[in-house]
This record gives sequence, C-alpha cells and structure tokens, in this order.
Amino acid sequence: MEQIINKVKRILLLPKLAWEEIGEESITWEKMLTTYVIPLTLVGAIASFIGYGLIGVSMGSFGFSASIGWGVGQAIRFIVSALIGIFVSGAIISVLAPSFNTQVSIHDGVKLVGYAYTPFLVAGVVYILPVLSPIIFIAGLYSLYQLYLGFKPVTKVADEKHGAYFAVSLIVIIAIMVVASLILGSLMLLFGLAGYR
Repeated sequence: MEQIINKVKRILLLPKLAWEEIGEESITWEKMLTTYVIPLTLVGAIASFIGYGLIGVSMGSFGFSASIGWGVGQAIRFIVSALIGIFVSGAIISVLAPSFNTQVSIHDGVKLVGYAYTPFLVAGVVYILPVLSPIIFIAGLYSLYQLYLGFKPVTKVADEKHGAYFAVSLIVIIAIMVVASLILGSLMLLFGLAGYR
C-alpha cells in the first residue's frame, strides 16, 4: 500500500518527473490493474456505496434519500467504468500507434491510461458525501492533463505527431466511453441499480 501512496503523491504533486520515470517502467497490463488500479478503484467504490447506500442524497424539502440497491449500483458503476475505461483506452492507444509511426504495446497503453486516471480514482473518495460529487469532474479534467503529460514519455511518439496522436486517441476514447456509459447505465436500470427507489 505504501508503494501505491508514494506513486499517487508523485503523479499528483510532481507529474512531469513521475511521467519520466513511468515512461521507463516495465509493467504488464494485468499487474497494472491488480496492483494499482483495482486498489484505488475500491476506495471510490466503497465511498460510493456508503454515500449513496447509507448517507444519501438531498432531495430538497423531501430530505435525504438512500438505498442499499442504489449504493451497490453506484459502487459497481465506479469499478466497471474505471476498469473498462482504462483497458479499452489503453488498447485504443496501442492500436492507433502504428498510424503515428510508433509502437505501443497493450501493456504500455494500459500503463499510460491507468496512471493518468490517478486523480479521478483518488477523487472517488468524495462519493462518501454525494453532494461533493462535482469534484469528480475537476479530477477528470486533471486526469486528461495527466494523460497529455504522460503521452509522449510512454508512447515515444515523434514531436510532430504527438498532438495528432493524442487528439485522435482522445476523440476515439471519449466516443467509446460515451457508448460504454450508456450501455452500463441501461444494464444498471435493468437490474434496478440505477438510482433511488
């Protein structure tokens, strides 16, 4: 756990130095998910369960609403969307690499996106008080900045192709994430886990 905390601190506080180190780091996508992403994701998932399942959300003059089903749904959504988002985004970056005259393995693609997701995953703790959930949007923007910072050190793309490779990757990733979010939302609704009942 101490290694995770130290890595998080470096990425959040010293991102440029952290990405230089990450660029040279060798890690498989499986190890990346199991030793870094999943532990951080569990923090947000537990916070989501407590926030939406036990503490609740303000419904104005109707007070606060919470349900165990809602909490479970939010926890599942946080875990699944993070894991799918990281893996699929890493795979896209890997597949697009030859078009920009570079080679990026699936391992490096997932490493890049997994570490870039750090601000978003860490901010998941605010779901313990759902009223603070807009902070997640800010953390998401910082994650995009982290992705930009890490893109060149990890992909080793040439300077003249860096901007285009990043932009194309980002557009494809966002499109896929929107579709995945709609599918996940529909599944949550189907199983009665999409919101308060």
